[in-house]
Amino acid sequence: MRKISSYRHPITWVVGDAPSSSVSWLYLFLLFTVLFPLWEVFVRFEVADFSLFSLPSHIATTLWQLVTSGELVEHGIASAKRVLPGLLIGTAVGFPLGIGLALFPHLASVSEKVMALLYATSKLSVFYVFIIWMGIYEAPKLGITIWITVLFQTTLSFFRCRALLYGRENIDKGMHEMILMAINMGVSRWQLYRDILVPLLLPQLFFGLFLSSSISWSLLALTEQTGTMRGFGFLIQEGHEMVEIELIFAATILLACCNLLSWGVIRLIEKQVLHWRQ
Repeated sequence: MRKISSYRHPITWVVGDAPSSSVSWLYLFLLFTVLFPLWEVFVRFEVADFSLFSLPSHIATTLWQLVTSGELVEHGIASAKRVLPGLLIGTAVGFPLGIGLALFPHLASVSEKVMALLYATSKLSVFYVFIIWMGIYEAPKLGITIWITVLFQTTLSFFRCRALLYGRENIDKGMHEMILMAINMGVSRWQLYRDILVPLLLPQLFFGLFLSSSISWSLLALTEQTGTMRGFGFLIQEGHEMVEIELIFAATILLACCNLLSWGVIRLIEKQVLHWRQ
């Protein structure tokens, strides 16, 4: 039987080491260098309908026009202002709220059921309710991002904190025993929260940010179609009204790139904050 080295994670013997960040970007680049030429060929030889898929070269031309005219920066800043503040506010509210609810048994029993109901609620339906409450302009667009982030952060931190405190899942047994050991050694409640619970829950904070960022950027394609003249969602609406399929594809690609950029920033911050996990 092969001996597993003490300095290498056991799972890497089965699935191999994870590729570095530069290699991952190389794989992504190779994927698109194959995908877009095939797309171009299929449309030009009428394998795919031009009116439905356009040409990647035309989409690239549209993107370049947005760059040279300055509209890319203008629309990008408008969209970022509707997402980034919501992520920060939602995390600042949702993360401690989830921990706080988990620490009180009576609140936790009720909160678990309330969060299950809210989690299943359509995010788009909530946005329309926000429009009725706040009007059609900026407030509901920021409000839906805050709502999504608070919901994810509260839910993730709540259930993770409950699992750590009560050892409900096998994967948390070791951490649960560590908490019990700390309590037996006489640590104060404040030390338990500050030095053990919060560090163990920080990965859930960043995971919640990943989920909230993805859904918030994707929802902009709908939320920016009402009450605004700026943003990538507005470009999608404009492309739909003018039957400019290239503009719709270009704006969709830009939204995806914004989410990818957000992921990169969140991952960078996560590595700095959770350096002890490396």
